[in-house]
Amino acid sequence: MPTDVVLLIPGFFGYNAFGPAQAPILEYFAGVRQILQPALPNHAVLVHEPPPTGSLDERVASLHESIWRLMRGQPLAHAAQTITANRVHLVGHSTGGVDAWLLANRNFHWVGGPRGSERAEIIAALGEVVTVSAPFRGTPLVSRAALVRDVALGIAQQLTLLGTWRNPGFDSIVTKSLAAIGGSVVRPRLRGVSPSAVLSEAARQAAASRQASTGAAEEVAVQVRRFLREIEEDRQLFDDLSVVHMAELSREIRGGDDLTRIHSYVTASPKPTRVDVGFDLVGRAVYDLLYHLTAHDRLPGAQPDGKYLGTPSELGAILKSPVSCDGVVPTRSQTLDGRAKLVVLADHLDVVGSFRGGSGADVMRSGSNFSATEFAQLWSDIAFVIDQQAAVRPPPSMPKPSRPRLRDLWARSRNGEQRQA
Repeated sequence: MPTDVVLLIPGFFGYNAFGPAQAPILEYFAGVRQILQPALPNHAVLVHEPPPTGSLDERVASLHESIWRLMRGQPLAHAAQTITANRVHLVGHSTGGVDAWLLANRNFHWVGGPRGSERAEIIAALGEVVTVSAPFRGTPLVSRAALVRDVALGIAQQLTLLGTWRNPGFDSIVTKSLAAIGGSVVRPRLRGVSPSAVLSEAARQAAASRQASTGAAEEVAVQVRRFLREIEEDRQLFDDLSVVHMAELSREIRGGDDLTRIHSYVTASPKPTRVDVGFDLVGRAVYDLLYHLTAHDRLPGAQPDGKYLGTPSELGAILKSPVSCDGVVPTRSQTLDGRAKLVVLADHLDVVGSFRGGSGADVMRSGSNFSATEFAQLWSDIAFVIDQQAAVRPPPSMPKPSRPRLRDLWARSRNGEQRQA
């Protein structure tokens, strides 16, 4: 029977899962699904798998393909069952939120993608669009000089992957990763430990720590190496998320949004302290670097306005800064119109379980003090919004959308063809 689907969309460097297809071991949204599925018993909660650092065009095209498959009862990767979707609600973290926004915007078109009635059909199949920590106006983190950018994004990549895994000896792994990043950027032709080698071994350890068999842990390591090669081969997203590019894109598609369907959750984390005492030196140093590269330029628009989840006085003080951020994305970048469902005291990775006691590792050490309580409150609120809004919107009744022309998109984008306005 057709049903409503909640489709989770990973962000920058994001993935669905690693491990056997029907029994994944390492998952991007592991803790999230544990909250959403019981809270939405009449919905199927699934995960989309975008090209991790492919262009926004490629990511949106792949999301369109996933929805097309769901509406025809075709399985997604790592899906435990085959679902025929009647309506699809999109929930995107980080760049995943941008993907969801662009797919739902009727003025956005991508190379090789459908137009006219075909485009309208897929938009009509959508329910609510929920974004968490989304860089609608880009982030200064990707706008630095090439060397600084590559190092910073290499660190962000490591943290995103490691943050969703619980690893023994975490600080040791991060230290090795940082050394490998520096060596690969500054001395790429010298032999040594590569970032991919460090991360694949970390994945193996994380899988083993979850009682995975030796064969399954090795399968995870192989999948991670393949995933990292994909990132190396296609990094268009680095440029697409620049502040300049996102400003141009927003002007091109202005007027194409149904803002009543878009619900944005904003994350804001504390400015790093100059004097640090304790045992989190590595994590705090990494957070300090990413924070100051992100909190570099003031973006246009107002600070987000919404209810607070976290200490009100601390959130109020954070938002007084014109360059406040969550360590990766400025707060001013995380809404389309300045309105937030919640402003959450959390760093960029806290909200997908990368906090102390969460489903992943506490990697950024931002001092947000985000905990399992706030995590449950955040994702329960998202479930409530989807359930409440879906109840007042009639489900779509129309022909199934035509199949997206992904082969045309990828072939033409590889040849350097510009996105059609």
